[in-house]
Amino acid sequence: MHSYNEESSKNYLSAISRLKLLEEGTSKIISDEIEAANLDWRNFSYSEYVSQGVYSLSLLSSDGDGSNTLIKDCKPKPTEVLNKLPKTAEILNNLGLDFMWARLNLLGPNACLWEHRDYSELDNREKLRLHIPVKTNDNAYLILEGKKVHLHKDGLWKLNPADFVHGAVNEGEDRIHIVLDCYVNDNLRNLIKDEYLDESWLADLKKPTTADFNDKLINALRLYQGDRKRDAEELLLRTYYHFNHQEGGSLDLVREMYHLLGKKEEVNLWESRKTRFLKQETYENLTAAAV
Repeated sequence: MHSYNEESSKNYLSAISRLKLLEEGTSKIISDEIEAANLDWRNFSYSEYVSQGVYSLSLLSSDGDGSNTLIKDCKPKPTEVLNKLPKTAEILNNLGLDFMWARLNLLGPNACLWEHRDYSELDNREKLRLHIPVKTNDNAYLILEGKKVHLHKDGLWKLNPADFVHGAVNEGEDRIHIVLDCYVNDNLRNLIKDEYLDESWLADLKKPTTADFNDKLINALRLYQGDRKRDAEELLLRTYYHFNHQEGGSLDLVREMYHLLGKKEEVNLWESRKTRFLKQETYENLTAAAV
């Protein structure tokens, strides 16, 4: 019998779940193939959304270019990267999914994706994001709904990135996932029928106090005044991975820092980023940020 709270599990199933177990050793097969291919990792295109240490390559993209990692609706083409990974290509083909895009994402030690929603710049076709953890560690998590979730290897995982604010953090050695953006077809619907989430895979984040956030703001202001602007912003953005924030809370803390500093332009910038990250992004803004 599975040991999880039924109501809690039901609440989170729509956000995150394991769809199926892959054949034992699948993640190692892919990891070994990636290592042997000696890939030329590129900086992540969504630069505003991440810390340093996040890299990506496309396996399927709109134009067949592996360095093109800024996703959009399309019928994708295999890239030169996927051509170097024939075993990985076979594993993906056997899933029977309708891919929009497929990428390798690498998070180095202490790398993060800030809290955000996805797909708001895309069309309204039903789509979901799937993850295959390739190389991971016990200190690599997705964060959502006040919980952290470690995605273990040899599993196909579903994330609903449009309906749930989420982020990712890696506090261990390099973490590599295959990230599959998929249009929902009959095969994916059938996989979802068997989705599963064990309560033991979820860990609560701390509920913050006013003192917790005041302490973070004081430390961020010290960093900023020491000419460490990026470090100050990131200290506040990283609170998302340790505290059960209200939605957008980490972004609000950065905005509050600039309010305390009397920097109106920066306050407006972070108000705009909060809207873009959580509600409505545009492809034009993403393209400009990636240049």
